[in-house]
Amino acid sequence: MIFRKQKMRTWIHVLLLMISNITVVLAQDEDTGEDRVQSAKVALITRRLNLTTEQSSPFWAVYDEFDKERKDNIRSLNKLKDRLPIASDDELKAALKQMIEVRQKDVSIEREYLNKFTKVITSRQTADLYKVEFEFQKAIWDRVVKGSGKNGESLESERVAFLTNKMKLTAEQAKQFWPVYNEFEKEKEQSQQLALQARNSIKSGSSEEEIKNVLKQLIELRQKEVDTMRRQVDKFLKILSSRQVAMFYKGEIDFRRKIIREWREQRRERIDNMGGRRQQFRDH
Repeated sequence: MIFRKQKMRTWIHVLLLMISNITVVLAQDEDTGEDRVQSAKVALITRRLNLTTEQSSPFWAVYDEFDKERKDNIRSLNKLKDRLPIASDDELKAALKQMIEVRQKDVSIEREYLNKFTKVITSRQTADLYKVEFEFQKAIWDRVVKGSGKNGESLESERVAFLTNKMKLTAEQAKQFWPVYNEFEKEKEQSQQLALQARNSIKSGSSEEEIKNVLKQLIELRQKEVDTMRRQVDKFLKILSSRQVAMFYKGEIDFRRKIIREWREQRRERIDNMGGRRQQFRDH
């Protein structure tokens, strides 16, 4: 197996990559306590946005629509993933195209609801909402990673090995694939860093107009990521088979689920061990 010689990407980029839609991944797995996750997020949004009585009802009506549309859209990737093992070459290429369309729709949903949110709450509150969403997903992923006993570099090394195995890369393919992959990851990292800087540029003295411009910038950066993915798929298909490219994107989702599953199993073991120690204490 050939690994990339390029220096590991920074932990912040690995984190930003892995937390993407982590709450949706959790919601799709069994025994994740989705209701508890959703309740915790609602409580955090309520506290951070400091909604007035007049704002509360219209805001939550819009937010519930937004949340449902976004989750339904991302969940549609599951239907693509389930068809991959028996799909023909033409079907795989169509699935890759549909995958990009799902990502594009995700950006379109955000753009549409940005306008809806700013009609029922202020631009500052809308910016706070997006920041809370990001911080909440980050907090969940931090907990998963910490509970699994992994750090940034070990997680990334494991991810590279996992994807290499999923794609069944030959030595020659690996030599061609990983440098191209690294080029696109560098683009995504730059885009994510710009998004982080944009979010942090909103200060207590920022005007509504300045905040609106930042929100628009964040949407455009999300659009840029989709455009990058579109170019990425085209370039990957010049190096790998359509099945290998499809397995790469499936592997990205499967790896997140693997880490979550390992975290859950370790958590159960800790709970069981604690229960056993308590029983021993009572017996004595």
